[in-house]
Amino acid sequence: MGGTDDIVLSEEELKEIEELLLQLPDIIEELEQHIPKPKA
Repeated sequence: MGGTDDIVLSEEELKEIEELLLQLPDIIEELEQHIPKPKA
């Protein structure tokens, strides 16, 4: 085996990450609602 430090993710971990990524737009939208937008 080579000495590469590749991070190996299990199927389960990949699915969890994928779900988090899919939720990102919702999370960002939620955050933006709490951030007062500067009036130009």
